[in-house]
Amino acid sequence: MAWTPDDVQNIGERHRRYLEDTFARWQRAKKDTEQKSRQYQRECCWCFYRGGLTGAAFTEWSCRSCEKPQVMHPNTAVPALCNVCADYLSACVHCGGAREWA
Repeated sequence: MAWTPDDVQNIGERHRRYLEDTFARWQRAKKDTEQKSRQYQRECCWCFYRGGLTGAAFTEWSCRSCEKPQVMHPNTAVPALCNVCADYLSACVHCGGAREWA
């Protein structure tokens, strides 16, 4: 099947929307517009504002710090740390990095 001008237009439009969405997320992260919610969820700006896709499957996981098995996670994007370790380390539950950036 030949590549058409519509294909070119559709791909360009999809990339334009992706960049607009990325820029909007960056603006929200830079201003930390939802700081209270982000802190409540124990996440850094990157993990909270980046978005993303996850698989819909209950997943077994263990904390990477204390290595204790945790309650099944409702999707495939399992946290790196349990809440206790994340609070003790002031770290993001998802990536294990600094929750608050200097």
